[in-house]
Amino acid sequence: MKIRLAAILLTALFASLWTESSAQDQTVLDSLFVELSGAAADTSLVNINLEIGGEFLFNYPDTAVYYIDAAFELAEQIGDTLNVAECYNLYGIIGTIQGKYLTGIENFQSSLEWYQKGEDLEGAANIINNIGVIYGYLDNYKESIKHYKESHRISESLENHQGAALSLFNIAADFLELEQFDSLRLYTLRLEEFQALHDEEFISASPLWGEIYLHEEKLDSAEYHYEVAYKKNIEDQDLVQATASLTGLATVYKEQRRYVKSLRTLHEIDELASKHQFNESILSVMELRAEIAKNRGEYETAYEYQGDYLALKDSLDGINNLNRINELNAKYQTEKSEKELVEIQALMTQKEAKKTAQDRIFMIIGLFIVIVIAIMLISIRRKKKTNHVLNNQNVEINIQRQKILSSINYAKKIQNSILTPEHDIRRALPESFVYFKPKDIVSGDFYWFADKGDKIIISTIDCTGHGVPGAFMSLIANSKLNKVVNELKIEEPAEILNAVHEEIVASLNQASNIESAQDGMDMSLCVIDKEKEVLKFAGAQNSIYIVDQGKVNEIKADCLSIGGTILSNHLDGAFQFSTKEVPFKEGNQLFMFTDGYMDQFGGVSNKKLNKSKFKKLIHSLSQESLTEAKSKFEDYLKNWMGPNAQVDDILIIGAQL
Repeated sequence: MKIRLAAILLTALFASLWTESSAQDQTVLDSLFVELSGAAADTSLVNINLEIGGEFLFNYPDTAVYYIDAAFELAEQIGDTLNVAECYNLYGIIGTIQGKYLTGIENFQSSLEWYQKGEDLEGAANIINNIGVIYGYLDNYKESIKHYKESHRISESLENHQGAALSLFNIAADFLELEQFDSLRLYTLRLEEFQALHDEEFISASPLWGEIYLHEEKLDSAEYHYEVAYKKNIEDQDLVQATASLTGLATVYKEQRRYVKSLRTLHEIDELASKHQFNESILSVMELRAEIAKNRGEYETAYEYQGDYLALKDSLDGINNLNRINELNAKYQTEKSEKELVEIQALMTQKEAKKTAQDRIFMIIGLFIVIVIAIMLISIRRKKKTNHVLNNQNVEINIQRQKILSSINYAKKIQNSILTPEHDIRRALPESFVYFKPKDIVSGDFYWFADKGDKIIISTIDCTGHGVPGAFMSLIANSKLNKVVNELKIEEPAEILNAVHEEIVASLNQASNIESAQDGMDMSLCVIDKEKEVLKFAGAQNSIYIVDQGKVNEIKADCLSIGGTILSNHLDGAFQFSTKEVPFKEGNQLFMFTDGYMDQFGGVSNKKLNKSKFKKLIHSLSQESLTEAKSKFEDYLKNWMGPNAQVDDILIIGAQL
């Protein structure tokens, strides 16, 4: 897993006049509260409130907001331009800590305008750095690095060594996100050389080295650097960076397969992150827990953690409307261009006044430039208006997209609710697994299971299509199976398939509706009689495999799909599914599947995996525990696919009889 450094090192990344040290010092707070009680309503009171807000900023952001609000209100009343700018900066940092990037960038843009109004270059450089942080969170690293370099240039010109060091750190962090590790190492070394040149450590490079050594799989070195960083964080009482360092350590423990220690560390991170709304850290915790569960073979748990991760990420994405952020950036760039043009015009006016001997020439030149500027301004404003219209359209499209995605995600919950949990299947078949990998959010493949005491009925179904159309068919098929088996009490495999076929044809009105005449499904269905040690099978296009003493035997299905009318009409309605009865011995293995796995493109020749390779894979895995086979199917498919996209829904069920 790639750990987002920008998400776990917020304190280091941000620049603020009032947060040079992020530690919350109770002695300092006590002193500030004493000053607060006796301060007059002027700039000194604004400063005290800001300092108190700065002390709470990273550890208790809601408390910090209370004091920043007080500072902001008074600063506006007395016209304290620079402190208004700093209030907006702190609001932006808090918004970003909580994963509300739209709020963050809006406040940073306002802060930059106020610092420019107050002609404070150092403050402006800090905010340009912080805007770069936002773009880093949004994976726009080109824009992010551009802002960091501009901040670094200004900071160096002002001999603001701390700000310049921070920019180098942030550039290195972006190269980590881009997985450009040579550039990451280069800028980490530049950071250390810069600090050595000025004989002071403005910002620790330990977390960067931790990430470098983690990538190089030098886990002991990575652990050492994260521990160094964590000790410093605890010394500074810095909860954000402590959470960051712990995340790095948890990742190292995971890679060392010290899962218990990693999970214990993640629990500690979760408590801190949840309490203080460090949403990006919470996402990292969920992702790491999912990976640990997967590594331990706890696939259902891993799936649940991954689902929680996606749900929280979707929620945060809803807060951060990317189109709105792009609109703000366009506004910033346009206003910057207009300001530059106005400055050019002012410069030309000054030159005209100084060179009286060439008044007439400069008047003509000036008039020409003014005309050009006017044309440029009109063009910019027109472009701005066009961008505004396009942005509004993009916002509307994005809103509709979010609604559609929300509906499909809810449909996924409905579809998942019809699937028997894997642990319930294991109660009846202890040595078993379900490998289910939809191509899209919802699936046209699904499985059906019923435990009738002395008999177990299990089926894999591949409905027409995938995605939303396939999911609709899966709900219909599930309903018909429930009706045939649970209501009509049919338990003979061929009779079940015949009855489901008739139900589908009637439900979709296929006898008279040509357009829907071919919608249906392929199915394999087994009735396992544990007492008699007999397996009865009926299949619609989908065969099954029985593994007996290392030999893989195919039990073939009938060449007819469920639903549709072409084949049944061709046979004058005389076709009926057939039941195959297969005796089994204890230890025999059953494999049921749809065609998605075999139809996946990949390999050296970029061809389908095909039935032959699939059968050989089952033979190789039949010697291992079926609980391990699931992960082997996953690994084999991943290696086979390479860069190819998944082409169909995938479903495999394995069970020891």
